Amino acid sequence: MHSGGCNKKFKDFPRVKDFMREIPPVLPSFTVKEVAKHMEKYKTPVVAVVDKSNRTILGAINIMLLIKPFIPDFIEFIEDFSFVSNLGALEHKIFSGEMHRVFLAADIMEQHYPMIHENNSVVKALFSIYRHNITGLIVCERHHEYKGIISRFDLLRFLYDTDD
Repeated sequence: MHSGGCNKKFKDFPRVKDFMREIPPVLPSFTVKEVAKHMEKYKTPVVAVVDKSNRTILGAINIMLLIKPFIPDFIEFIEDFSFVSNLGALEHKIFSGEMHRVFLAADIMEQHYPMIHENNSVVKALFSIYRHNITGLIVCERHHEYKGIISRFDLLRFLYDTDD
C-alpha cells in the first residue's frame, strides 16, 4: 500500500510536456539562413530537423552550430580579447554572406542530438541539459516522433515559477 502512494506522487510530478514549447521543426532542405530566421522567430536555441512525411526526427541544429562557422580556429588560443577593438580584414571575410546561401540544414545538423520523452520528469530534462552543456533538448514521443523543444528558459519557468 505504501508504494502505491509513492507512485501516484511521482505520476503527479511535472513532466517535460508541461513545460516544453511546440516549436515547428525544420526540413533538411532549409538553408542555414532559413534555419537562423526560424530560430530567431520562435526564440529557440535549438530546432529539430524532421522527415517531411511523418515528423520523424532526423537530427537537430543547436544555435552554436550556426555561430561556429564565423569563429576562426585560432580563437581557442587567445585568452584575453580586451586589447582588440576589431579584427579588420578578418571581419570582412567572416561577414561576406556566402556561407548561409550554400549550406542546408541537412549539412550541419547533429544526427545524435540529446532527446527526451515528453512524459519524462522535467527534472530529468534539467539534469540532461546541464550534463550535456546544451541550450535545449528535442522532445519526442514514441518512435522518435517530434513533439517540441524544452530549453533553459523553459526550465526557468519551472524552477522559479515565472508565469505570474
